[in-house]
Amino acid sequence: ADAGGFTETHDTALATEAGLDLFDALRIAARSAHNRAFLASRGVLDELTLTLRLAARRQNALAASANAAVSTGGTTTSANAAAHAEARARVRVLQRVSARIVDVLREYLEVPEGSTVDPESAWRQKRGEEEGARCTDDSFRAGPAPAVKPLMECGALGALVETVRVQSLVRARTVGAEAETAARALERAALRALDGASRDSVAAQNALRASGGLDVLVRSLSDPRAAGLEPGTAASRASVATRLAALRAVRSATRRNGQSARDAAASGAFGEPLQEALRAAAAEDAVDETRARGDPDEDPTSRASREAPPMAP
Repeated sequence: ADAGGFTETHDTALATEAGLDLFDALRIAARSAHNRAFLASRGVLDELTLTLRLAARRQNALAASANAAVSTGGTTTSANAAAHAEARARVRVLQRVSARIVDVLREYLEVPEGSTVDPESAWRQKRGEEEGARCTDDSFRAGPAPAVKPLMECGALGALVETVRVQSLVRARTVGAEAETAARALERAALRALDGASRDSVAAQNALRASGGLDVLVRSLSDPRAAGLEPGTAASRASVATRLAALRAVRSATRRNGQSARDAAASGAFGEPLQEALRAAAAEDAVDETRARGDPDEDPTSRASREAPPMAP
């Protein structure tokens, strides 16, 4: 590697050392309910949770180190550049490890990857098909995912919350465009896992509230770096997708739980952060509609501003 950054070969070697293939194998194995029970009985969930926590802490430290390496004294030396490149490469490897662990946890919770369908509706449909009956909101109510209890016992909920919190910090620091993109994707994946864990589980909702995890979900509704993003760009769409994932997670964390709903409201979940997220989503929708009509002259941002609700005084 030179002062400009690590070579692709070195980065791949780091990934191999991290055992990414092992995590991929665990994710595939976890698709079976029998395998999930077996792995849990062997303490695999505890090891995954510990690894996810350590990866989050290390990413936080490395991102801070990378940021300091390029800002020390306002100058960039070859030593600083090398330190920044090494920290950035290791952040990316840890993000890959974390992403695969989150994928395994989502398999336990039966949260589909990248699903745009309402998870509750999908869960009800699946349960209804298994029972050979058509389910409705009035005749059937889904319970918490079976894996919620073991995930709570091993501390996985806290590790997922820490992953969300750290990725927002990684995005705020100078770690490169690739790491920033990966941070958004990892944050979304962790938010979807928390969404699946807290849905219909009062115990998980209360645990999130008591540990401060609910506040982290509320903060994910905001994205300070989104102000300069152009609607319709990949970065803007990724920002909106992350904030909508946070909104779904907040919804699940407060669903049928009065105290959690009150705490979320006190944290500002239903104020400016929510309005900003909805405005950003409306701007993306306006871009899609404008492109579909073939009307390139209309400013989608202005249209979204006209259609969005007014700010609270």
